Amino acid sequence: MAKHDVQIERVDLSDLKEAHDKGNGKFRLTIPRYQRGIVWTHKQREALLESIAFGYPVGALLAFQTTQKNDKGTAPLVWQLVDGLQRASTLIDYMENPFAIAGVNSFVEAQDVAQLSEQIYESPTHDQQESIKNLIENWLKSIKKPELEAGFSGAHLLDFLQKNLADSETLQDASKAIENIKYLDKEILKRITEKVDLIRTSQLPIIVYTGSEENVPEIFERINSQGIKLSKYETFAATWNGVGTVIKNTDIKDAVSAKYAELIKAGYNVSGIEDLKEDDENFNLFEYLFGLGKILSENYSSLFPESDQPDELVSSGFVLATIAYQLKTSQMPKLASTLRDINNGGIIDLSAFESALFTACDDIQKKLQKYMKIGLNSAPDSKRFLPHSENQMYSIVIRYMIEKFDPDHNWALRNVHESPKLLDNVPLFYLLDVLNGEWAGAGDTRLWNVVWQTDDDGKISPSPHYLNTPSRQAFEDALNNWHNKELGKLQVKRTNISSDSKMVMKYLYSDIVTVADDASLIFHIEHLWPVKVLVDLIQVSPSKEGWPISAIGNLSILTNQVNTKKGEKMLGDYRLVATESDVTSAQWGRIQDWLIHPKIEELRTRTDLTREEFVEFCSSRFAVIRDRLLTQLGY
Repeated sequence: MAKHDVQIERVDLSDLKEAHDKGNGKFRLTIPRYQRGIVWTHKQREALLESIAFGYPVGALLAFQTTQKNDKGTAPLVWQLVDGLQRASTLIDYMENPFAIAGVNSFVEAQDVAQLSEQIYESPTHDQQESIKNLIENWLKSIKKPELEAGFSGAHLLDFLQKNLADSETLQDASKAIENIKYLDKEILKRITEKVDLIRTSQLPIIVYTGSEENVPEIFERINSQGIKLSKYETFAATWNGVGTVIKNTDIKDAVSAKYAELIKAGYNVSGIEDLKEDDENFNLFEYLFGLGKILSENYSSLFPESDQPDELVSSGFVLATIAYQLKTSQMPKLASTLRDINNGGIIDLSAFESALFTACDDIQKKLQKYMKIGLNSAPDSKRFLPHSENQMYSIVIRYMIEKFDPDHNWALRNVHESPKLLDNVPLFYLLDVLNGEWAGAGDTRLWNVVWQTDDDGKISPSPHYLNTPSRQAFEDALNNWHNKELGKLQVKRTNISSDSKMVMKYLYSDIVTVADDASLIFHIEHLWPVKVLVDLIQVSPSKEGWPISAIGNLSILTNQVNTKKGEKMLGDYRLVATESDVTSAQWGRIQDWLIHPKIEELRTRTDLTREEFVEFCSSRFAVIRDRLLTQLGY
């Protein structure tokens, strides 16, 4: 990069805001499409403004200078913000509403807090001074800017203090408080105004790069060493900016547009966004994989985590494409060049990959839905129930996908494949791997080895892992080992039921709960020996050692209606007092089906139950439900 390609400008914050809004006569500030969203927390924004208020250096922005013709054919300067979006957005927002952005330390000095506290309290303590300081900050944030129309006056501040002080009985008499208005106007508010203007009139250095645009992505990656470090995916936003990729799927296009809409809503101009409206070929690889991940999250709620914020990046599209195209996740930077080679150096078209991926996700979600559909404690589950790790689901999706479709022939359906067998094995491996903790902390190596295998000559082919149906003995061992760990938990009060236990219950009841039940009833997880009963027994036991209160042998399901009426009674005790209007004979029959074992009548409260007897109860019932579960899984 030549020396003359760089110039350093010092820009007033007022000029920066005008440049951001509509141009300040010298330049217009925009952001390139590869910029991530605004990710700084409120604390980080406050810290930046404190630094400026204290006279500390805050670093320079970096911009790439280009030109942009307007209706008159002229070409005003456009500075694309390459680095410094978080700082620039903070300062621009400050110019509009300084008190809403900066913290109290940027405006109010300790001596002001101390003097004001002395006017309000007889002998203010440290805590009382802190209370006054917090109230001043709350007042400033409520009015947002230092203008009389907004409420910036001594009278308004005093009124705010009087209304919000928790210990108002310590206030001096009203006449003395009113005398403080003069002090507030001339002292505190004057200094606050000075501090506001100090920041507003500050200058910020901007390094302006005027060289070749092809160097900008590399510059962007190299300067990624401050603030919130870019994830590897966000770095690809810059390095893949010129990797043209077709997007034909309107949902993916909309997800990309929604990302930029968040920045536009914040008042930014995004360079090149108008090109996205022209045709399918103005996108890049990062945008495609970003949008793909958002759609996967939206359409496959049983497989992938939620992604509510439009500009929140999810990794699924990046990882799935990388592994599917026979690259390890550590080789993700090579994905763009690999796809370019496949497309003979032209624009990348992943339409066939996308179709195969969606088919795989459809098939897998439908297969798992049978086992995971029942809602527990809500109807449906209010939060996504994902007991698996992301890598586990990536491995299942990609392995099924490459079994059914051929990546070497543009994802055409294979003439010969074992995808039905692999799909039948998915629920088995899904449950087995979670119970065994196979993916707990498992990284990229396991993901690769479960999907692909490499022979001695370096030839890559699909791994047979998911085609090898687990044996009944392997399942029994996994369930027994998992249950023994559950029995070892020492619980002395109600605890959240583990996701493993919920998953086993969902599998267990997949064939027991009818379609009509699932559609019309809200199921609660029922402790057969109620938590309160067990807690009371623990408290009177000699050791007071915890019991495995929520072991699966003590868990069943019960409808919300019956559970509410039953209260803390055990099922057998409740049946003795319940009337036909409370629970019908037919309902008791369904409850027995859900209970599986033992008979309802056997579940009666005992005040002399020991820990050993409770563990034996859990173990004997677990043996029955384990065998029932294995039968339902086809063993």
